[in-house]
Amino acid sequence: MTIQEAHHHALHVLGQRRPQLARTEAHSLARLLLDNTVHLSHAHLQFPERALSEAEAQHLAGALEEAACGRPLPYILQRREFWNLEFFVDERVLIPRPETELLVEAVLSRIEEVPSPQLADLGTGSGCIAISLAHARLDARVFATDASSGALQVAALNAQTLGVEERVSLIGGDVTHWSAPLLPAASGALHAIASNPPYIAGDEITQLQTEIVDYEPHSALNGGADGLDCYRALATQIKVLLAPQGFLALELGAGQFAKVRALFEAQGWCVEAPLIDFGGIERVLVARPA
Repeated sequence: MTIQEAHHHALHVLGQRRPQLARTEAHSLARLLLDNTVHLSHAHLQFPERALSEAEAQHLAGALEEAACGRPLPYILQRREFWNLEFFVDERVLIPRPETELLVEAVLSRIEEVPSPQLADLGTGSGCIAISLAHARLDARVFATDASSGALQVAALNAQTLGVEERVSLIGGDVTHWSAPLLPAASGALHAIASNPPYIAGDEITQLQTEIVDYEPHSALNGGADGLDCYRALATQIKVLLAPQGFLALELGAGQFAKVRALFEAQGWCVEAPLIDFGGIERVLVARPA
């Protein structure tokens, strides 16, 4: 089978098994699966007549079956780009999203004048936020917590691969006691805390895309009955971790800013105007203790 034939075959399989995919999306998915198999970019255009080896054909068949079943491409490829860095991902962690980069930007822009900042990422997952912060600020120390041992294993691999393992401390956490894991090491010492906590209402998870429902970890999605449980806990628990002039930056779901702002203001926080993502959603809340 040539690369061109393999590309046509992949398109045919995806068209039959996942007819809901737009043609452009199916083309992109087929191309990326094929490129990953032969380790060439746009292989069906550059090397259409090159024959696949038996091992390549088997690899492509397996990846194509996973894609046809709806497994997200980053899990198939076991990688996702974030902040111009390549992160390993699998089903132990959420797939990093582009809008989360706004959270990284929010922290970095506010610590430009802070020498040797101490930072934290609560609910780190793949480590994409913590590691991106450490990569951008070579003088930073970053604490990263997660309640999932599997997620911490993924984050540790990414920290090592991306060369920041000596400045990113990974700590087991608890979604009901956000500050507890950091009290021994960072009480009153953090210049910034970032978090992308679970914020989907529990009964809405099954209404999400099949790729999310069937493959991504629900524990990293479920924010309780109204999606706000983690924000309530954060508002009441983490002031003790912040240094003077320290701040908190949180990712939010669509339509949540006003409710989360009210939660924080009721606990004595000063909340900035929301940061808007590329889709027009009030995506990031920044707050400081009053």
